[in-house]
Amino acid sequence: MSLADRALSWLGLSRLRDPVKADTTSVDDTAPLPGNVPEPGPRNINSGTMNYYEALSTSDDRSQIPLYSLAIRTAIQSFNRDRLAFLGRYLYDNDGTVGYAVDQIANYSAPIIPMACTKNAVTNKIYEDYFDDWCKRADYTGRFHFGMLQRIICKQVDTDGDVLATVNDKHGFPQVQLIEGWRVNSRLVANDNITHVDGVRVDLEGVVLGYYMVDAANVIGSTLIGTKAPSYLDAAQAFLLYDPDRFSSYRGITPIRRGMNDVRDAKDIKGFEKLATKIGAALAAVIEGADVLEEDVWENDTGNDSQPGNAPPADATQQELKLSKAQLLGGDIPVLANGQKLNQLKNDRPGALVMELLDYLGGCFVSGLGVPPGFFLDKRFTGPTQRGINGKAQRKFDKRQEMLAHFVEWVWVRVIGWGIANDGLPSEPGWNKIEWQGPPKVSIDDGDDAASWREDVASGLMSRREHYANRSLNWQREVDQGFIEDDYIITKANQLAKKQNVPVTVILSRWGYQQQTKPAPNPSEPNQESPNDSDKQENQ
Repeated sequence: MSLADRALSWLGLSRLRDPVKADTTSVDDTAPLPGNVPEPGPRNINSGTMNYYEALSTSDDRSQIPLYSLAIRTAIQSFNRDRLAFLGRYLYDNDGTVGYAVDQIANYSAPIIPMACTKNAVTNKIYEDYFDDWCKRADYTGRFHFGMLQRIICKQVDTDGDVLATVNDKHGFPQVQLIEGWRVNSRLVANDNITHVDGVRVDLEGVVLGYYMVDAANVIGSTLIGTKAPSYLDAAQAFLLYDPDRFSSYRGITPIRRGMNDVRDAKDIKGFEKLATKIGAALAAVIEGADVLEEDVWENDTGNDSQPGNAPPADATQQELKLSKAQLLGGDIPVLANGQKLNQLKNDRPGALVMELLDYLGGCFVSGLGVPPGFFLDKRFTGPTQRGINGKAQRKFDKRQEMLAHFVEWVWVRVIGWGIANDGLPSEPGWNKIEWQGPPKVSIDDGDDAASWREDVASGLMSRREHYANRSLNWQREVDQGFIEDDYIITKANQLAKKQNVPVTVILSRWGYQQQTKPAPNPSEPNQESPNDSDKQENQ
């Protein structure tokens, strides 16, 4: 088959041929078409293998799916996951859209603040104070607050796919130790009749038994450089955080994989457009056919023998001080043959269509993360449209918060349990259970929402817990703080009133305390009618 035939075949077309010699003789591209050959009709779409399910029909007009890889997916899953994790980290470090999207998911999803929920309010306060103090020293490496560890976990779930966490007490108290996903694998584990799924040890029924962790000194990137068998962590000692795509997933794969090609293509297009813009800015004009650009009055040309930079004569006239074309236009002026025409180059880059394409590719990437593109790509939307976009994005953040809350509860049990056993914390039924709150929800009407929340709280339609959680505050601490302030203000007001001999209500009114015009009835006293009320009833 000739090159032209292959090109037509790739485009899904065929060349007109002599019906007699179609299968034996190639047709000259320059030869006229025979008069008896009918004009070609519309091309039919290749329907494929005619499977009853059209999705299973293979066709040359459609991208082929590598179904064969399903059979060997388990054998190469670890290698593919590590490669995708590497690309995810690379794009996060080198592309602003990827970094911005991943950071925003972490900002709206973490940290999760746990709250004790026993029936004893005093014990709850003790547990929460103890856990808050522990959060300052939560990191095993001694660097990060527990809230920062949650943000790091959230980012690694997006860039690497998963992260393994364990509680280590080698420093005398429990601390969280994070193990990056590339260190969790079982490539050097001997076959002991136990199933290994990409570093996860499971039994014959699929129950997770533990995780294999390769030492950092035994691996460079995702390449094993030693023969030391990985250490083993029991399932009760470790917690694997990831977003599962299906029930059979024991490991997480970076969600950036869905838009990696879109981001990389956008980076290439942007790089080419930037280069074209630079070239357009550097080339000011083209002179066709001139061996030299022009000579100035001081006999310094801009050709091969030019000596730019010579000062003009001291007695040079205004005409002699005129600028050359190179100085006037700036940039480089290449010289072409044949002609004496000066063409100034026009720069039309970057074009509007190119910018729209880059925005579209960025939107495809953001959609792959499970977030509406309009949430990250700043555009002008109407109020209802933006509220709908925020609502969809909040669903993503809520799911991520649920995953982090599960991990926080796992840590809470180990920290408070250790405190009960070693630091004298009271043992209250339900000490291992928590309630939690995450960052404030996404909103474009913070002022209106705050007013609505106050009305809902005053009318009993919203709990104080939800009201304070919308501002990432602990409702119990805020209520306790309010009573502490009331007690302090009233005590100081009474002291000042006695000292200055003024009514205490005058001082309290400055702090927002309003005096009641009619005293509230005492429920302990019987309901008695006043004489005036009796007279009114008799008159009626």
